Amino acid sequence: MISRDQATKTALYELELQREQNYAEEKKREQTVRDACPEVGSLIDERSQLFTNGVRDAFGDPEKSREISKKLATDLDRINRLLRLTLRKNGYPEDYLQPVFQCSSCHDSGYVGEPVHEFCSCIRQRVLKIMMSDEGLQDLEKQNFSTFDASVFPDHGIPGRKSTQRALMIRVRNRLEQYADSFEQRSGKSVILSGSSGLGKTFLMNCVAERVLTRGFSVLKISAYRLYDAVRNYQYDHSDAELVGDMIRADLLAIDDLGTEPVTKASNEQSGLYYILNERINSSASMIITTNLDYNQIRERYGDRIGLRLYDGSRTSVYELFGEDVRRMVKN
Repeated sequence: MISRDQATKTALYELELQREQNYAEEKKREQTVRDACPEVGSLIDERSQLFTNGVRDAFGDPEKSREISKKLATDLDRINRLLRLTLRKNGYPEDYLQPVFQCSSCHDSGYVGEPVHEFCSCIRQRVLKIMMSDEGLQDLEKQNFSTFDASVFPDHGIPGRKSTQRALMIRVRNRLEQYADSFEQRSGKSVILSGSSGLGKTFLMNCVAERVLTRGFSVLKISAYRLYDAVRNYQYDHSDAELVGDMIRADLLAIDDLGTEPVTKASNEQSGLYYILNERINSSASMIITTNLDYNQIRERYGDRIGLRLYDGSRTSVYELFGEDVRRMVKN
């Protein structure tokens, strides 16, 4: 799991490389124009000399610094007007020689605000992108509350239910958004999404993970199969220790497809799963879990010790999804 600090350092380093690219592009443009239009090159040189002389004169004669600065501003404005005019006459945009940057808010500095600096939104977006590139989080840019489309779910009644599948999904989506928007570190509040395949459980999990991640919390999403594999490796030769530690430390642990992993009731992995769950529950750390199993099947597969801890109503909200496999419907 990439930590937010690691992602921030990476984002700032990427921005430093971006500034180097910006400078290289500026010099390339200047040389291109100089070669094509010597008049522009002369104006650039004149502007540079004026600025150098003006700064030197202002420092050399402090009493006249205001007068010198005022004249310098007038002279620079005149040259800049001539530059824009000459560029346009030669087929270049007026701003062709302006500083190059990707972000109009911070000019690729990464910071905004005066006098107190804070991270620009472009840095925050870079950090999220880096964190979403981590294993298990690649789908979050496409699967989130903003891209949730209720129209893909049938709007006719579910046999034996009072609600339509679409109405059920909208209701669950809204409750999960409230959960994600009110998410707090170590609140102990968890979610289980259960139901058969193709009902949107993983999509809803990704919605929650993306919103919680966007709000500044750490998220680790992992398949049940990978979780068991990591626990087994950790038990046998202490490999995957870092991943097991991340499972315990992450603000939100998202476990996908619990019940699909190859495990028997008597296997050592049972104690490993209990260890992860127990550590997180004891530290009031939150989880969101998707599973094709219902409560009784969970207890039968994992035993009462795990089943009762998972389905503790004081900590866990359970949402059962019903209806048709929408993936199959979309393919058809």
